[in-house]
Amino acid sequence: MRLFLLFICGIILFYLSHYFPVTICVCVLGFTAARIFRANVLVQSMPNTKLHPQKLNFNGVKGTGPLADGSEGRQGLPFYTNTGINATWYNPQLHGLTYLSVLSLSMGIFYAYLRYQPPLDPAAYVNNLHQRLVVEGTFISIPQKTPYGFKQDMLIKSVYTPTNEPDLGRSLINEPISVFYTGSPLKPATTAVVLMTLKLSRTHVNPGSYISDPRLIGLIKDTEDIKVHSPPPTKGAWSEVLALVEGFRYRMTQSMQTAFGGDVGGFLRSITIGDMSGLTEAINDDFRKTGLSHLLSISGTHFGMLFTMVFYILRCLLHRLPFRLLNRMSLYVTTSEIAAACALPVIGVYLLVSGLSVPALRSFIMASVFLIGLLLGLRGQWLNTIMLAAFIVELIDPKAIFTVSFQLLFVAVLFIGLEVHRSTPDEDELVAGKPASIDSTVLRAAAYIKELLKQNVLISLAATVGTMPIVLYYFHTFSVVTVLANLFVVPYTGFVVMPLMLFSAVSFVLFEQFVLTDVINWSTEVMLYLIKVMADLPFSSVNVRAFPLAFLPLMYVALILFYRLKDRRVVFASILLLAALLVGYYRFTGRDAMRVVFLDVGHGDGAVVETPGGSVVVIDTGKSGREVEVYLRYRGKDEIDAIVLSHADNDHTGGLFRLLDKFRVRTVLDNGRIQYYYNKPIDIRHLQRGDVFVIDGVSFTALHPYDDFYTLSHAATGNDASLVLKVSGSGSSFLFTGDVQLEGEEDLLVAGKSLKTDVLKVSHHGSRNATSVEFLQKVAPELAVISVGRDDPYGLPNHEVVQRLNAVSLYRTDRDGAILITDSVGYLQVQRYVDFCIKKVRCLKDELDNLKNLFVVY
Repeated sequence: MRLFLLFICGIILFYLSHYFPVTICVCVLGFTAARIFRANVLVQSMPNTKLHPQKLNFNGVKGTGPLADGSEGRQGLPFYTNTGINATWYNPQLHGLTYLSVLSLSMGIFYAYLRYQPPLDPAAYVNNLHQRLVVEGTFISIPQKTPYGFKQDMLIKSVYTPTNEPDLGRSLINEPISVFYTGSPLKPATTAVVLMTLKLSRTHVNPGSYISDPRLIGLIKDTEDIKVHSPPPTKGAWSEVLALVEGFRYRMTQSMQTAFGGDVGGFLRSITIGDMSGLTEAINDDFRKTGLSHLLSISGTHFGMLFTMVFYILRCLLHRLPFRLLNRMSLYVTTSEIAAACALPVIGVYLLVSGLSVPALRSFIMASVFLIGLLLGLRGQWLNTIMLAAFIVELIDPKAIFTVSFQLLFVAVLFIGLEVHRSTPDEDELVAGKPASIDSTVLRAAAYIKELLKQNVLISLAATVGTMPIVLYYFHTFSVVTVLANLFVVPYTGFVVMPLMLFSAVSFVLFEQFVLTDVINWSTEVMLYLIKVMADLPFSSVNVRAFPLAFLPLMYVALILFYRLKDRRVVFASILLLAALLVGYYRFTGRDAMRVVFLDVGHGDGAVVETPGGSVVVIDTGKSGREVEVYLRYRGKDEIDAIVLSHADNDHTGGLFRLLDKFRVRTVLDNGRIQYYYNKPIDIRHLQRGDVFVIDGVSFTALHPYDDFYTLSHAATGNDASLVLKVSGSGSSFLFTGDVQLEGEEDLLVAGKSLKTDVLKVSHHGSRNATSVEFLQKVAPELAVISVGRDDPYGLPNHEVVQRLNAVSLYRTDRDGAILITDSVGYLQVQRYVDFCIKKVRCLKDELDNLKNLFVVY
């Protein structure tokens, strides 16, 4: 176990060295020096008498010495001594173990170096982006439905421009890329020549968002741009197997959409073939609130349940064999070993059907290795089996340990092992001291059921508590009903829904038709209804404000001490210390000033105002509302006091309904020119020039528009009718201008001194038809913020507007990510989220910034 752990630590150290090189070097040198010093020559002052050789075990604990005949005892390692004042004790085996440990750590670092792939360099594709390219390749995955068509992975064979200019080929595109297209879905293994536009995916840089490296995606505009070729003959048995499996998965997907519709079909496809495109937002939200999100994607839970079910069925059948045959078999293998050996290929087939995705492969390895060791009676070696499984996963994908799915899976298995490994009373002890009678059987059965229920609760609780710190850190939410939900829903899914669905899938393989569809539909509907009932309970989930990354290892130290130490005083002292740190952190970083954050929502507007009392006002939602939702969860919010919409454009209001579904929203305020199509009641109020509302001492004043406002061309229902809102705190003010243009700005000039503000949200994403010189002179801001997307297709912000803003401090969401401005007493504090992101080191200052960011949040 130690060598596996050190190998994995070596991989971790290699990747962390990109961000903490000096710190990692110090840690590696310190570890090496400590190990060598421990195993080196130990000098002790002793009296000048004959010394008796002693023994130490691997942990340095004094053990048995040599026997009287000079032979070695059972435990420990021989130490050689001499006579004299100073006696030198030397342990050559401990030296060997030390060198092996250092070698294992070094091998992990070297292996990660060999497998390292640098992130995609956008500069290499700058001449080939946003232009039509001829691409030849093969679609290798099943098509997934999107709101605008289909998404499918494509393996590129060649890329060239229509004029036969330089070929990108496989030199720059050596990994499958995701392709988006409209029209009819394409079967896996289809080879085609398509006209495609390449783009780079860009993640929005916001607190709480997952920020990934850029990757290539392909866009096909018209179905006429796809010229399907006859699939070339596959080479090799493995390629034929994969082609056969993908073809089966595609046919199965098509048939499941017909046999199982709605939410039932979406859920069944997600747990059977790994297709999550049919899951609705409502289903995802219900599973998140109940802590059952791991059931939606194929994970270790599914493999574990399937393995356990097949294992016990096979073992039960083996026990029904004739006694003579069973007795002869037991001379060589146990029934548990036979059942485990037969169950493993079953979950291997399930892995193939699920699509051989990387998360599914990791789950398969982790679950199978751990469960085999557990069910074959290797409970004393459970840590070794976990580390072996992690070691195999790291050999396949060295970066796996940095993925959330692997961390959740590994930690869940670890804490389940910690719970299972704890001693439990034997069923005989449960009825000890009671007289033998007819009731003893009932007592034994009742005691067994009670103990089984207790163990299931403890195992569910151990997995929940073990994964809680990771869930809180990444997703900022905690499910109150998760233990109850996992106790009932997971077994029901694993031993009712999945067996029925797998039996029906076998029928589909044999006869191309699903069976028991009514039973499967009904049983799945019951499960989904139960989940919805638990999700709708008051406070079924609680949003938790983000905490520093440095707190995460402290939480796990306290949890492991709780499970491993017998001295409860030390355990509770560590837990109380951690609780004090968290309470102190939240207490001294609480509500003390107005916070205004301009989120990176791409081409659009999305801002959040937090009052000193903790109230929330959202000003525009962006196109999807996803960025606002993630940020509010990052801040631990579950209620929005008001959503203010400047005007009807989708890049300002597109996320409204998402926020209405995800949060408790008290009221929606707009400019009086927006129509709503929503199936639930909304408290809508219209603002006009002069309207004011106050929340926790922060005033919101509408400066534009008014009923009689018209432009020269038409009635003002577009950009010029944007709601212009002035937000004033204790010492500073902010002006939100929506997309108001030159005519609207000219009308605003009559406001005179009321326009004077400290922070200006630049109108219309920095377009040239706004932010005139006269308007800037009236506003006279100290700071200006432009909300604009990276590589904006409209060329925004306009360079003339940027030049007009030279006299003020200018911030842009495309360069700075989210921009937080805090209304502190007497001054404005500006924080860019890019400065809070841990980045690759170019100088010592970068590493110091990274170390600081481990202890702070945005």
